[in-house]
Amino acid sequence: SLIPKGGRVLVALSGGGDSVALLCLMVELARHSELSLVGTVHVNHQLRLPAAADDESFCRALAARFELPCVVETVDVAMLARQERVSVEHAGHRARHQCFDRVADQLGATEVALGHTLDDQAETYLLRLLRGAGAAGLSAMRPRLGRIVRPLLTIRRAELRTYLTSRQMPFVEDSSNLDRRVPRNRVRHDLLPNMERYAPGLVERIARSAEIARADEEWLGLAASETALSIVKRIKAGVEVEADRFASLPSALARRVAKDVLSQVSRK
Repeated sequence: SLIPKGGRVLVALSGGGDSVALLCLMVELARHSELSLVGTVHVNHQLRLPAAADDESFCRALAARFELPCVVETVDVAMLARQERVSVEHAGHRARHQCFDRVADQLGATEVALGHTLDDQAETYLLRLLRGAGAAGLSAMRPRLGRIVRPLLTIRRAELRTYLTSRQMPFVEDSSNLDRRVPRNRVRHDLLPNMERYAPGLVERIARSAEIARADEEWLGLAASETALSIVKRIKAGVEVEADRFASLPSALARRVAKDVLSQVSRK
């Protein structure tokens, strides 16, 4: 249900195993007229030279193999991170999604498919848990966010590798995924495998916890919006909150209303 029949799909292609498997699966669905593939998009982050250029060439060749356009954007993510004073990971995420939006508009895509897996979901959950996230953060990655869709979010990374092997489909290995200085890599290669030794099936249970947190967060967001209609009033200087009624709210609801109110004020 993430992609309606006949949906126009743009595939985000990094060249790694997950995104290559995603492209192959989308091609199969397109051949059965389940969807329409408008092309692929690749972002060259210029972080691993000359490997980044090789990844770009691989993606162009793979798209050509399936007779699909490959739109490439080059972004100096390291410079962007310095300019915006954020981590390279955060700068790269922002740059990719801005690129996805531009290319989706250019090619008329209704969905942009990303290759995140069940393993990625578990890693994201643990990273946010370690940072002290609440329900919103522990929702981890959503299957759909706007036109971004993640069709592989219930599939293990190992399953996709088996699929690629069965099709004799090549992919590129990103050496930066082995860099233990990156928190996600420490979770991926050290923390999560050790936890799974004590609790087999942990990845699936973590993903289930993220799904529960997401449902809770969605309900809380709706309840907060409905509550705010009666106790929050917009005024010229910002917003005004009925303090007595706010103080009587359950703490979980009060925190969410306060968060939403502060978000409104900060956007002014």
